[in-house]
Order: sequence, then structure tokens, then C-alpha cells
Amino acid sequence: MIFMYKNTKKILLMALKPYLYSILLALTLMLVGCQSENLQSKSKDTSWEVVEKRGKLVVATETGFIPFTFKT
Repeated sequence: MIFMYKNTKKILLMALKPYLYSILLALTLMLVGCQSENLQSKSKDTSWEVVEKRGKLVVATETGFIPFTFKT
């Protein structure tokens, strides 16, 4: 019986506030995701060219972690 209180609008707004924030966040994320390509950086990835220039692919692992502890 939410309509029995004096400040019905205030109580209703307090009850709906989390939902309104969630909708606002979802709309903001959708707008950011749909931004134009002109706003994104257009730098070219040259990492494969570096690998071809060296003639080998260098891979590093950390032996302190359980799955990577096998040493030859």
C-alpha cells in the first residue's frame, strides 16, 4: 500500500532508483559501443611484421604458476 503515505512520489522514486540507474547505465554502454569509427584510433598493428623481421616468435611464461612449471 504505497499510496497511503504522504510523500508518495518520493517513496516511489526511492523504490525505482536502482532500476533507473541500471537502465541509464545500459543506455550509456550501448551508445559508447555504437560510436563511430572516426573516434577510434586507426593505428595499424605491426606485431606480426616484427615477428617476420626477427624470424622467430618469442613466447615467455612464468614458472611460478602451477600450470607453467614444466621445465625442459
